[in-house]
Amino acid sequence: MYYYAEKKNISLLQETSDKAQVFAQKTFNKLQEYHPEAKDKVIPRVENAKPASLVGEWVLSSFDLNKVKELTSFAPKKLSDFSLHFDTEGQVSGTTDCNGFFGSYTKEGDSLQFGTLGSTMMYCSDSHETVYHDILSHIDHFELTESGLVLSNAEKGIRLLYTVK
Repeated sequence: MYYYAEKKNISLLQETSDKAQVFAQKTFNKLQEYHPEAKDKVIPRVENAKPASLVGEWVLSSFDLNKVKELTSFAPKKLSDFSLHFDTEGQVSGTTDCNGFFGSYTKEGDSLQFGTLGSTMMYCSDSHETVYHDILSHIDHFELTESGLVLSNAEKGIRLLYTVK
């Protein structure tokens, strides 16, 4: 189970993992009371398990755009407003601080590219939606890590970190 914490609160993730492990151990101990033959069994601890697939819902938790001057205006008030949902059919959708959007993506190995993105047409002052879509258009790589999903373009110095929603 993952809990989203804006500002990279990894300790909350670890705390949640630790609580889950304690709960599992207590449950196993109770099980041993009723089934003594299970006493030599061990519950393996899952350390920093990384997501198995790009498919799913992701929430933006941090970003680094320092090398790209035209993108440095991306400074949203609430990172969790920006999300992505990848499906198994090559379709992506998501939210910004203003509208929802949709489009396609192409994945080959660890290469990732977004197709043209469409969006709903609500007007919001001070929205970072246009810059966010521009950032996504530059993405060429993805990586699944213990922290979540990293979308990047090394040449341009773009790095976005998403956690599981």
